[in-house]
Amino acid sequence: MNKSLIEYKLVFRGIIVQHIDDGSLNLVAPGDKIVIQEKSSDYCRWHDGPLDRKDNPFDRNYCLRKVSSKIGYCNAHIDSHRALYNKCVTSAGYASLYACRLLDALYNDKIEYTIYILDYGHGLKVGVTRSWRFLERISEQPHIIATKIYETKSSLKAREIELKISRIKEFTERPKKRSLKNVLSYPPKLSYRKLYSSLNRLQRENIGIHIDLEDIAFIRILPSIDITYYVKAIETNLDKIKEEVLEVIDYWMGYILLNRINTNEYFIVHSKNLLHKNSIRVPR
Repeated sequence: MNKSLIEYKLVFRGIIVQHIDDGSLNLVAPGDKIVIQEKSSDYCRWHDGPLDRKDNPFDRNYCLRKVSSKIGYCNAHIDSHRALYNKCVTSAGYASLYACRLLDALYNDKIEYTIYILDYGHGLKVGVTRSWRFLERISEQPHIIATKIYETKSSLKAREIELKISRIKEFTERPKKRSLKNVLSYPPKLSYRKLYSSLNRLQRENIGIHIDLEDIAFIRILPSIDITYYVKAIETNLDKIKEEVLEVIDYWMGYILLNRINTNEYFIVHSKNLLHKNSIRVPR
């Protein structure tokens, strides 16, 4: 094995916050202050914008209707293209594959999909994402290292291969236990050897694709600031820091890093507890 590890540094520009009353958008940048408040509602996930390319988040239309479905959309947007994509890559069984077929019919080879494997310490996760978003998708998840193993212009084929791999011992598409702290304590060299060995075994499985280990590149996404801030940060739930004025510091692997004002105390909060909810207030 003679593979190099490619490291990328994440650039965090801030959190987009929408005003519930008038729908206006504001960017809460690193160094800005927020107040965590008790959540009372879940709002429709972002449904607008193109699926086949990157866009400007401030050009999107965000919905302020309440969630009415398990995948996080309101009644008006449960059949949007973005909801269809989420059904394809996250739903189970027939519902997932049916959504993928509809998606392929709508986009007719205009979107390329990547199947990736990442090591999160307690196991290996297999996932599917749009190829242009591969690095962003990896950066949103706790990982030690990751790699792409296949690309296709069929979401159905990508999903079918993902499901086949997820049924193989040591692989999963839905990790039950992942945390940033576990990732930080896991030796990257051990992860490197483990992932390569697992891919070598995966080559011999009947999953319908060939994995060329000579072309495999291993990657790791690093935070924009010194990693020691995350090491010393306390992972907490929103109740523990509710109604405090906190400084936004950084974002990495699905966690927001916050600082208690005028102290050396840092907290990490999983972004899923903040996104699409009325849980953030911007003090004036």
